[in-house]
Amino acid sequence: MPQPRLVISFPQMHPRSRPEPVSGVTYLDPGLAPEDAGQLMPEALPLTRAEAAGWLAQAVGYADLFRKPGELLAAYTAGGNDFYSETAHAIVSELRAMDKPREDDAQSKELIRAQALLLLSWQREQSLMEIGSLDNGVEASWDGMGEALGLEPDDAAELAEVAAHIRPDLHTSLFSVADEWLPVLDAMLRLIPAQAALYVDDAGVLAHWRELGLKFVPAEAEDCEDLPEGEWQMLRATGYDLLGAKGDAAEFLAERLVFAPAGVLDAA
Repeated sequence: MPQPRLVISFPQMHPRSRPEPVSGVTYLDPGLAPEDAGQLMPEALPLTRAEAAGWLAQAVGYADLFRKPGELLAAYTAGGNDFYSETAHAIVSELRAMDKPREDDAQSKELIRAQALLLLSWQREQSLMEIGSLDNGVEASWDGMGEALGLEPDDAAELAEVAAHIRPDLHTSLFSVADEWLPVLDAMLRLIPAQAALYVDDAGVLAHWRELGLKFVPAEAEDCEDLPEGEWQMLRATGYDLLGAKGDAAEFLAERLVFAPAGVLDAA
């Protein structure tokens, strides 16, 4: 009996990041998710759960010195550059020094950096989910206030509409800047099995791949039998194609399979 295909979510690493669960989709665990959560912790991860938690705890301690949730992730990816202050550059250097070099070979160091980047992205996604919950709570409070004041439904709706314009704008997009997700994909492709497929319903990611000239085609029923019923599009491309890059690393030369809901792809 054939084994079910492993389909991994990208770019989301938290199941609760999606408003509705998608059966048949697995979420990547960079070493932080509860062990009973049923997420995929790749065998290639160089840091143990304890080491990953310790590294991230120190990294998060520096996060307040960056202006936005994604800046530490972006700075770590870039290795520090002129855009960031000397203080930020020093922080990134210290975080890189914390990467545990098990071996001196370049591949080991790249795997450590890949896991470290996924740890930062995982933590950022969790923070954004918490901000989103706060935003929903504020909206619900305004709705409840109209009822508490005894307003007519139309007046209560008007109050909630006015409140929407005066409450703070909380940015909860997972990746608000184009291409910000590329380093996360790079890191993920270094660690997940080559035979695993990706599940992508992020319109920005799908639009980027279309701009690169990558072609999606309707998926056959047997190709997506492990996914929910519906119309699916699929793409076969190497890791380098998905990253818009070139090179000769085996993990990026391997052909990857990507699934996308047809409706999301049409809107991308």
